[in-house]
Amino acid sequence: MRVRIYFNLHKRRYSIQRKTSKGWRVYKHTDLICLEDARFSVSAAGRRRVLAEQRKNVHAYVEGTLANPFKQHQLELDGITYNPYKCGNFVFRDNGVVLHNSPLVIGSVHKGQPQLFAADPYLQPTQLQ
Repeated sequence: MRVRIYFNLHKRRYSIQRKTSKGWRVYKHTDLICLEDARFSVSAAGRRRVLAEQRKNVHAYVEGTLANPFKQHQLELDGITYNPYKCGNFVFRDNGVVLHNSPLVIGSVHKGQPQLFAADPYLQPTQLQ
């Protein structure tokens, strides 16, 4: 099932939305999520509103196909982040490279903070040992 997620600042969990006849609607909350064939989306208008009001709102999503987070994947994952005050895109934490899509994204919550990890879409899968 194709879904999109965002970190809910009030519940301190990921909100999962699915598309209905009325548009995207939240149907579940979780602390652990895995998405395959993921695409990162940031609304430019939403980000401008955040910058103008200095107040966060939901305008950035990861959209993908729900997958089993406990399945062993043959991809190396790196931490990613999105901060509307620093950049208008999701980026890798270690080098700041912009990320538009990824074959695999895993999100978890640790001590109330979101942790997102993604596979680099330009690297080949490595064999698990």
